[in-house]
Amino acid sequence: MNNTDDTSTGANDVESHGIFKTRLLIVSDQINVREELKRVFAQSAHIEITAEAANGEEMLQQLKSDTFDLLLVDMDMSDGNSIGLIKSAKVYKPELPIVISIRHDQAQIAILALIAGASGFIAKDTDPEVLLAAIHAIAIGDIYIDPILAKQMNILPQDQLPHTLLSIDEFTVFLHLGIGRSIEQIAEELSMSIETVNNHKMHIMKKMNLQDIEDMMRYAVQHGFAN
Repeated sequence: MNNTDDTSTGANDVESHGIFKTRLLIVSDQINVREELKRVFAQSAHIEITAEAANGEEMLQQLKSDTFDLLLVDMDMSDGNSIGLIKSAKVYKPELPIVISIRHDQAQIAILALIAGASGFIAKDTDPEVLLAAIHAIAIGDIYIDPILAKQMNILPQDQLPHTLLSIDEFTVFLHLGIGRSIEQIAEELSMSIETVNNHKMHIMKKMNLQDIEDMMRYAVQHGFAN
């Protein structure tokens, strides 16, 4: 596994020949996946894969020994524990953005990953240009979700169901509230302030015309978000 001695913090830490680079840790137990990602990211002067991990234990070792700007996790880990990896990373590095490499037929597990703390989803067949742009966006704090996957997750407007009116951050909070999480739990898990979560909650209630949390939980169950 690759590693460096640079332990500086913050986005775009690594500087090479005057160019600041986003430090990336990729997690996949498939060598061909890691090699293909390295091939794509080699095309960018602003992204550097500074470490690799083939499982959760190696991922945590890398997180403990080095500093990264972004974590990329392959959803198709052979042990089926990609969601567990996301949760573990968020416990150890709550502020670290996490992007998921995922197939278009994995919309339901993508919702679980979003609840667990993922910041973005990139389809495995994404064009290299789109992949690089998405990584840049997520590294600076934006959320990116592949449009086809977002439609399958009912995030993009289709028939104007109330939840399609929510922003990505509001939708993420809605998913947590819909399964009964408290404001305090959501704030901790999403690295938000309690005030921010409460503001999102108010916006959700207004946009979706809901009266209380019980209404929200019923809606989540009716539309398959509480499974």
